[in-house]
Amino acid sequence: MATSVYAATIVLAVGLLTAMSARLWAAPALAKPTVSPAQIRQSVLRGLLTVLVFATSIPVSLASPTAAKYWWLLTVPARLLLRETSTPDHEQLTAAVE
Repeated sequence: MATSVYAATIVLAVGLLTAMSARLWAAPALAKPTVSPAQIRQSVLRGLLTVLVFATSIPVSLASPTAAKYWWLLTVPARLLLRETSTPDHEQLTAAVE
């Protein structure tokens, strides 16, 4: 039961963060000028994949809490699938911040 509650909490938290990113994706003028629409889109997609993995682990946790915890490891390849590639512009922005 605790595993299900934890997964539901992650779904709620990441879902809310994803909703905020989706709002920025819909209205890019609300974001900082240094944040590109592509970065916002990546954030939304990564959030949706994380929500998907944790939401699908809830029924799994009812059968086997241990299997659900291993199910969460699917977030690693999901995030690697959508990782950001470093561009010269991105490197300049990162260097300017540091």
